[in-house]
Amino acid sequence: MQLRNIERNSRVGLHLQADEWGEDVVSFTGEARLVTGVPPVHQFPEYVAKYTAGLAHIEVTPEQTSNEYSVVIRIVPVRVSGE
Repeated sequence: MQLRNIERNSRVGLHLQADEWGEDVVSFTGEARLVTGVPPVHQFPEYVAKYTAGLAHIEVTPEQTSNEYSVVIRIVPVRVSGE
């Protein structure tokens, strides 16, 4: 998702893997908003606890992830569907 696209049209679709094998998917459509003033993700203990091992597996740190994905996008769901 490119930020300039959100600025032009805030309507987005988001598809999330709902199980560890990727066989169940939950789809959302909604309105995206750019959020400012939020600390980087590596400053959230819950994020660090959940993702540090997985990130280490691909040789990335939580701090590197914060730098790479530094813009927070909040999506307000309008419609949800699952398969």
